[in-house]
Amino acid sequence: MNLEALDFPLPDDRVATHPPDQREDAKLLVARPGIDEMAHLCFQDFPDILRSTDVLVFNNSRVLPARFVARKSTGGKVEGLWLAERSPEEGECLLIGNRLKVGQTFETESGALKIQEERQGGRWIVKSPEGLSWRDFLYLSGSPPLPPYIRSRRRALGLPEESPEDTDRYQTIWADKGESVAAPTASLHFDTGVIAALAEKNIASAQLTLEIGPGTFYPVTSRKVQDHTMHAERYEVSLEVRELLAETKGSGGRVVAIGTTVARVLETIADGGPLKGETDLFILPGHEFKGVDALLTNFHTPRSTLLGLVGAFAQHLGAVEGLDWVKSCYGHAIEKEYRFFSYGDCSFWE
Repeated sequence: MNLEALDFPLPDDRVATHPPDQREDAKLLVARPGIDEMAHLCFQDFPDILRSTDVLVFNNSRVLPARFVARKSTGGKVEGLWLAERSPEEGECLLIGNRLKVGQTFETESGALKIQEERQGGRWIVKSPEGLSWRDFLYLSGSPPLPPYIRSRRRALGLPEESPEDTDRYQTIWADKGESVAAPTASLHFDTGVIAALAEKNIASAQLTLEIGPGTFYPVTSRKVQDHTMHAERYEVSLEVRELLAETKGSGGRVVAIGTTVARVLETIADGGPLKGETDLFILPGHEFKGVDALLTNFHTPRSTLLGLVGAFAQHLGAVEGLDWVKSCYGHAIEKEYRFFSYGDCSFWE
């Protein structure tokens, strides 16, 4: 598959820079490729289009305040994104700044950071301030790790890069496990009202954990899409959840993945993967879906692995050319002024 297959035109004003006033205020495009049909609804309608035998599967991963800003002794700015812990005081970080080197220190409002080791791809091992673990430091001085496209669009509009609402709204209402540097954005639409409506309809739900890494933001750059390297992400599924999913499928119910992170985990374990481990599964058209029967997801960026996954699922549902069908839906969404990406609207594929 050539890279152009993952491309589509998107006006800049379709990039959502802020969440809607209420979580459930998003628009909802319902896509049914098997019968060549789509419908335009509101997310409040989502419980009404589900079946009583459906099981919704959510990612309960918590987004850490993983972004931080520091200053060199010369006053130069260094931007950082915490990625993983090597020890409580040592973290692997992406750093953006001029003339970075091992041994260098940077000042923050919570103390000094020190580069200890250089890794590949702009990554460095950095020591946290004296007396603080990395988690302590991030919760003192970090901020939500918003995707680059939100920050750049805010800058282009003359808006502050950070907004007070981000701490609450770039996090699901049930987040309690794991350490992610990006939100499972399909879940951002759920509030207590929608959860209550699902309960009234006796629609079951389950949770798993996938720690979302920065790879979710990385565009595909290789001319041949299959040559793109997926970054492995840690996940965990309980035995009870696996048994519920098997029971649901065995009785003719649908497993509904709430987001692409959930879809990747479900497909990993459906293909024989362990209940706890890492996945670098790259889903493209031609993939045989075994774990997912329906998918709720946001509108994704051009040239992204996530767009490839949705195209694969559309083809699984009956579209002859899955990516073409998805891009046609996206075209309709643009005409209807849907908002795209992490803070944007969503689509349901069944």
